[in-house]
Amino acid sequence: MKVLAFTSFGLAGIAYVVLTLILVASWRGKRQGILLIAVSVVQVVWAVVNIAAYWGGDQFVLYVFLAEILRTASWYFFIGQVFDMSGRSRIQTILGGGAYILPAVILALGFYYDYADFFSQTYYVQNTTFVFDLMLYSLFGMVLLEQFYRNSSEDNRWRIKFLVFSLGVIFAYDFFLYTYAYLMQEVEPGLWIAKGIVNAVIVPFIAISAARNPNWSLDVFISRKFAFYTTSFMAAGIYLLFMGVGGYYVRQLGGTWGVFLQAIFLTFAALLLFVMMFSGSVRAWIKVFVSKNFYNYKYDYRDEWMRLMRILSTKDDNQSVNDKAIKSLAQIVESPGGALWYLAEDNCYRHLCDWNILIKEKDSFEMSSSLVSYLLTTGWIIDLDEYRQQPEKYGELILPETVTSIPDAWLIIPLSQNEQLDGVVVLMHPRTKITRTWEDLDLLKTVATLVASYLAQHEASRKLVETQQFAAFNRLSAFVVHDLNNLVAQLSLVVKNAEKHKANPDFMDDVVKTIENAVNKMDRLLAQLRKGRFEKHSTNQFELNSAIKQSIARQANKLPVPVFSSDVSEAIIEVERERFCSVLEHLIRNAQEATTEVDGRIDLRVRTQENVVYIEIEDNGCGMDAEFIRERLYKPFETTKGNAGMGIGVYESKQFIQDAGGSLMVKSEVGRGTIFTLKLPLVKMAHELGNV
Repeated sequence: MKVLAFTSFGLAGIAYVVLTLILVASWRGKRQGILLIAVSVVQVVWAVVNIAAYWGGDQFVLYVFLAEILRTASWYFFIGQVFDMSGRSRIQTILGGGAYILPAVILALGFYYDYADFFSQTYYVQNTTFVFDLMLYSLFGMVLLEQFYRNSSEDNRWRIKFLVFSLGVIFAYDFFLYTYAYLMQEVEPGLWIAKGIVNAVIVPFIAISAARNPNWSLDVFISRKFAFYTTSFMAAGIYLLFMGVGGYYVRQLGGTWGVFLQAIFLTFAALLLFVMMFSGSVRAWIKVFVSKNFYNYKYDYRDEWMRLMRILSTKDDNQSVNDKAIKSLAQIVESPGGALWYLAEDNCYRHLCDWNILIKEKDSFEMSSSLVSYLLTTGWIIDLDEYRQQPEKYGELILPETVTSIPDAWLIIPLSQNEQLDGVVVLMHPRTKITRTWEDLDLLKTVATLVASYLAQHEASRKLVETQQFAAFNRLSAFVVHDLNNLVAQLSLVVKNAEKHKANPDFMDDVVKTIENAVNKMDRLLAQLRKGRFEKHSTNQFELNSAIKQSIARQANKLPVPVFSSDVSEAIIEVERERFCSVLEHLIRNAQEATTEVDGRIDLRVRTQENVVYIEIEDNGCGMDAEFIRERLYKPFETTKGNAGMGIGVYESKQFIQDAGGSLMVKSEVGRGTIFTLKLPLVKMAHELGNV
């Protein structure tokens, strides 16, 4: 008995300690708030005194008596302060005054009639007069609550109904306990000990009322999850209680089979409990019950928003973007599944995906259909049950068969943004019966707008990736065409001089080498074009001066021929030789095109400084202005050559030099010439020689 009393009153004490801490943390100086804190503290004291009485014996009888009267009196005082009945009917004025006077009267009567006769642990009551007074004491509380609730406005009833319910349970239980003691002339120990549990289970309801009344305690927030799990726990507890009672009677009535039947009964009862605990329908019903009875608004919008963000932003390989879009809408109304139709490029709404359902008819419907016109005009969510029962509410709306043929379909939700219908989501009936309200529709419309933006952004990203892929391929093609132009120019020169020099063996040897070089380059370019990207070839070390002389020789067919000089006899660099020579030849060719053949001059100089080599290509041609260098020179597809050029040579040259760890710089002045400077890392060099 002591352990049971400790558990029961201990739970009550812990519950009120938690409530007190919440109220203290959220108190903002309001008088009613401090009163509720004081009442909660009194409940804690009452629980502690009862625990001490069961462990200390009859020496605590006085304290149990005082704590019991004070517990009830604190609630009377709180009701009298918060719900002032003065100025109303005479009976209400009497009740209001009685809330302050009656506790003192009962206290005096307790000393007069010997409170120890009732509150001692002998349990037998000799004088029932004081017990009758206690019955009236608890009955007065129920009458006080009834008058208070009856005469409150509709708005106040919503605010106070859970407090009235909670205190009604306390006063009704006390009335039952005192009535039993009056009739039986004994205090049932189990009933007294159960007072702790009864007072503990009402704490969440008191907290809800406090949250609904800012004057009591500001910002006390009882989350829906807390209310959901509390309700589930209480329901499970009540179920277990009935299960235990049922098992007891099965054993008593079963005779020799009693134990066997009890075991079977408890097993199946426990199995049923677990099935209900993990049932989506049961959980949905509890959520609906909590929302309808505990809160003014059906949804906790903070939780709904965070849930929506979590669904849309979480990376899940098992769920597509379209699945997430349907899920974000379905979970609001506890729908188990849905389907999505989305606007395609041919102006038809095509079926994209199903979520948790399987649709056989996946036909599309056109943009000119009655459904699309209706949704664009009204923006309403269509209830298919209502459409079937009262089609006149929807005017001339005719739904496509691909939607009406879906079994168990419930809602048609438009996905709209910028006055355009991007898609349509069809949801199935919810797991539990839900009465559709304006709040459901508003939340679904808001989320649908966000989902439409989410899908549009995903579609735009997909198209952007495709565009980037095409752009990359086009850029690659441009580079390939640019190199092919250079090869065509070389081969054209061979054809041009063939008639004149075909009898010259040296010329024919150069022709073969030129053609061989062109074929190798074209094979490499075609291979890169097939793969859709430029591959980085392995670098190699080579002597710089000889490579430059070779490039000059290749461009010697056009004037002016560059004049080469170097401050070292040998300089070794490490880059891809073939591409380096292509870059150098391109810059030489640009310099030749910028100068005249009569008085033009091109100087190609090599100078070294520590571990760096500088290659300068200077001409005295037309030059470039600062704006062209800044805005256009290094950008692809910008050219001053008209149809003769593609504008990617300098851009490609700069990219290659930078990839090699160097840089490309330019100085130019209109009418005076240009200097291109290539800066590259130097592997090693020989002694300085001056001009070569």
